[in-house]
Amino acid sequence: MGDTQLPTEEEQRYRQQQQETSRRLFALLESSAGSKVHVNAVTILGTKTTRPSFLQSATSKILKSKHMADVINCSQDVAENLMRLDIFDNVNILLDNATDSDPLAAAGSINVVYQVKEKSRVFIKTGTEIGNNEGNMVRYVCMYVW
Repeated sequence: MGDTQLPTEEEQRYRQQQQETSRRLFALLESSAGSKVHVNAVTILGTKTTRPSFLQSATSKILKSKHMADVINCSQDVAENLMRLDIFDNVNILLDNATDSDPLAAAGSINVVYQVKEKSRVFIKTGTEIGNNEGNMVRYVCMYVW
C-alpha cells in the first residue's frame, strides 16, 4: 500500500495562516473594489534594454482607471500581456500609496509599480544528430530587439 504522510503541525499552522491571510485580502478587496481612486504614476523597475516608449504605451490604460477594481484588473491585464510578449522572466505588481513617495500627489492616489526581470536578448542553441554513416550539426542564434 502507498505511504501517506500526514502534514506536520508546522505545515498545518502555515496553511491556516495562508488561509487567514487570503480571507483578509479578499475581504479588503471586496470592501475597496468600488471606491474611487486616482492613479498618480505607473513605474516599471528592472528594465535595462526595453524601450521606455514601448512600456509607456503598454501601461497607459491603467492611468484611465477610476475605481480600485479597475486599477487591479487593468494592472493584472498589463502584467499578463507583458509576460505573453516573452521579454520578461517575471512581472510582479505592487500598489503603493502615492503620498508616501510624492508629497505633491493628490490625497488617496496610488502608484502602480511593476517589478520585472528582463530575459536575455541573445539566445543560442546548438545540437548534434548522429546516425548510421551520417551526422548533422545545428546552430541557432536569435537576437531579440525591443
